[in-house]
Order: sequence, then structure tokens, then C-alpha cells
Amino acid sequence: MDLARITRLARRRYRQCIGHSNIKGITVPIVCYLTERDYRQVCDDELIFYDHWAMLALFAEMLSKRGGVIVFMPLVPADFFLWLEKNKFKNCYESRSKYTIWLLSGTVNGISGQFDRP
Repeated sequence: MDLARITRLARRRYRQCIGHSNIKGITVPIVCYLTERDYRQVCDDELIFYDHWAMLALFAEMLSKRGGVIVFMPLVPADFFLWLEKNKFKNCYESRSKYTIWLLSGTVNGISGQFDRP
């Protein structure tokens, strides 16, 4: 694990998502993956699974220090890919963020609780 690299990634993610916004008391969803297989299906990052979790932990710490309420949202790849197809989005960081917001919207259902299959 390259802690300096992971810290840089966490800081970059923080600047991309939050910047100088006031997040005190705001719920901040963070996409996470429960297994390495799930992570590899969705992400093509050069990070290994455990480094990804270390980066998320640092990112969450940065957010919580600014007063954000952190919610880790597990992503189920099969449901995510169905959602991408339905909405004609590409698999990218921005789409995963939109998906997380959709999950928090409360309009989800289906077998996993994330997507209503036809």
C-alpha cells in the first residue's frame, strides 16, 4: 500500500466532490463495494480493493471533519449495470455518484432493494 498515493487520491476525490462547499450536517453518500469481485466488475482503477477501502476511509474522515454525515452505499454490480442501461449512462465516476443519489432517493425496489427488474 502506497499511503502517500492513497492520500493524494482521497484529497483529489474530496476536491472533486466537495471543494469549498459547506457540508455541515449534510448526508454524504459514498459508493463502496463489498467484495473485490464487485469492485473489479465496476471499476477499472489501478487500485487494489484494499487500497480502495483505505482511500474511502481517508475520504470519509475528511468529510466528517467538515461536519458531513457519511453513509456508505454498497453497490450491487448487476443492479448498477441495469440502471446504467435504463438511463443510457456510461460506467464512470459521475454515473456512480448519480446512482448513489438515486439509491438515497427512496424510489428503489426489487430483489436487492436497488432495481426493479422487468
